[in-house]
Amino acid sequence: MTEHLVDEPEVAARPASDRIREIVADLRLIVADEVQLLRGRVEPAATQAGIGGGLVLAAGVLALTTLPLAALIGSGLFAWLYSRWLSPYPAVVLGLTTVLVLLLLVAAV
Repeated sequence: MTEHLVDEPEVAARPASDRIREIVADLRLIVADEVQLLRGRVEPAATQAGIGGGLVLAAGVLALTTLPLAALIGSGLFAWLYSRWLSPYPAVVLGLTTVLVLLLLVAAV
């Protein structure tokens, strides 16, 4: 009741080691082709992800460098505004406090 999977007599007559070598060679070829196919699909997505990551990093650096400058300018403007009614030191403290409260409100939203 044994069936032969290979109908060709020359293939069946060869030693098993030769057939295993052919199978291994075919598998290596298939794996290499699949890797090339996957590489062709993944490289564009990886490039886009790298560009997106760079843009997010640049936005973060820009935000971290401009936020202290904006806070300093804002506190100076509020200190100048409050200096009309207060002496210079309390005006600066109140200006910094006002900017801090505004930044916290923006962060909460």
